[in-house]
Amino acid sequence: MNVKRMAAAVSAVIMAAGTVCYFSEVPETLASAADDYYYHYDMESETDSFAGRGSVTVSASTDGYGKSKALECSGRTAEWNGIQLPLDDTVVKPGEEYSVSALFKGKENAEFKITLQYGTGDDTVYDKVYTRSTAAGSWVMLSNTNYKVPSG
Repeated sequence: MNVKRMAAAVSAVIMAAGTVCYFSEVPETLASAADDYYYHYDMESETDSFAGRGSVTVSASTDGYGKSKALECSGRTAEWNGIQLPLDDTVVKPGEEYSVSALFKGKENAEFKITLQYGTGDDTVYDKVYTRSTAAGSWVMLSNTNYKVPSG
């Protein structure tokens, strides 16, 4: 089985239930060599690829995990608001398996989700990659080491 790695933010949509969430890199002890990745962001300098979804504003934060920076999303007014990262469909292909992981922290008790948004004709589909809850102020790892991108 050929599992490709995508770390830090791989899904098209990253959502959290908290009003403010922080998104940080995956620690090196949990990740392998950088060239094993299609998408790998350390949040220290590579944050321009991320955008807010809905009313969210995305900005750099000094509240990172292990290093000094993270992404902060603020201004959420609905559950689906969060951080998003567009994926290149020539890299991430339907039917292939990928390892997806990211660290999150909320200012309140929250359920964090990594979701892949894709279209099938006129329909928009939201496929769950991983969901996990955490207590306020605690970091939580979301990881699915064998996420298979849907074929349709």
